Amino acid sequence: MRILALSPEFPDPHGNGGEQRLFQILSRLPAKGIDLSVLAPGRSAAVERSTPLLEESGIRVHAALRPSSRFVEVANAVRLDLSLGRRLATSSWLSWQAQVYEANFRGQVTSLLCDGRWSGVILEHDWALSWTQFIPKRVPIAATFHNITPQLISDRAERLVGPHAVLARRHARIAQREIRSAIHRLSHGFACSREDAHRLHTRFDIPMSVVPNGTDINRFSGVPTYGSCFGRMVFTGTLSYGPNAEAIWWFCTTVLPLIQEQVPGASIDIVGGGASKRTLSLGRLPGVRILGRVPDLQPHLTQAGVAVVPLRSGGGTKLKVIEAAAASRAIVTTSVGNAGLEFRADEHLVIADTPEAFSAACVRLLRNPHEARELGVRAQKLASAQYDWDTVAESQAQAIHHWLTAPSASHRDD
Repeated sequence: MRILALSPEFPDPHGNGGEQRLFQILSRLPAKGIDLSVLAPGRSAAVERSTPLLEESGIRVHAALRPSSRFVEVANAVRLDLSLGRRLATSSWLSWQAQVYEANFRGQVTSLLCDGRWSGVILEHDWALSWTQFIPKRVPIAATFHNITPQLISDRAERLVGPHAVLARRHARIAQREIRSAIHRLSHGFACSREDAHRLHTRFDIPMSVVPNGTDINRFSGVPTYGSCFGRMVFTGTLSYGPNAEAIWWFCTTVLPLIQEQVPGASIDIVGGGASKRTLSLGRLPGVRILGRVPDLQPHLTQAGVAVVPLRSGGGTKLKVIEAAAASRAIVTTSVGNAGLEFRADEHLVIADTPEAFSAACVRLLRNPHEARELGVRAQKLASAQYDWDTVAESQAQAIHHWLTAPSASHRDD
């Protein structure tokens, strides 16, 4: 079974959530009988760091090096494909980025696809579905929906006002149209949650499998069952990702002051790279520490008594929830933060959607270490059983086998 994975993100164990997911799942597939090649654009640091590890796992890696300058990258793409300039006005932003990448590595893709022995091609991300147009029709195609991009943009638009809301709604409509124009080429889809799989199957009538996010459970095996610093909370996530930036702004400006009224000195460590100037300004608030990207999450989870996931938009399954559970932290999250996961409210974590409820849950757990410890232990047991990367990769391998052995494996003609 010979698979080509095409991704607009380079698999990287130290990258953002999507890049980490790609690395952890793909690097385990050769051991499960999948003959795998990967083609993806990437910066030189990520390519040099990750390629040896991927090749050691048995993957053939074809990297398309991205220039250090975004301007140079776009200029090169437009020079190779003059229509890109026009398409900027009619494409969603993420889709246009994928088209820029494709223009720059089209020669590599064409060369690889000339080999007619591919069992199937897997496209990562729905915003790269425009790449289906250069894949031969004889080759079955599946796509991994890390999120449902139109839904993600629509959810954010509801929280915006004025021209920003209008622009977001326009991009959501364009993203929806882009998926509809390419979905007929797919014979299967992989989603990160059952909710997303159901939405996609209902909306586009495409067979779906669920392959959730995960974490390396063993990496957190030495973390004590309660934080070492009283009153300390932690948030982890890539801060250039809109829903994360929105979540931590809401928490620090609206929820944290309510907590500090009840727990003087309560503080939060914000861990993750890509913070904007607006997000960095939160560091001026009492009790807020913005630590940026760190080499290891474990020390920061070790110190915190409570992990907060105050997401108000976003799809898929949230890596930050799974990592906090693996570290046996007590978790307070919104309904959005727990969407698509098997953790149950008040058994594995606490769900709260208003500032008052969220702050009250944090105060209760900060004041009651025994309750926080018990909550974290139960969450860790569930994470170990369902969300270890080895378990997730096995789900992916089984889903690939099901896709390519099903009668509908060839592309649809409707």
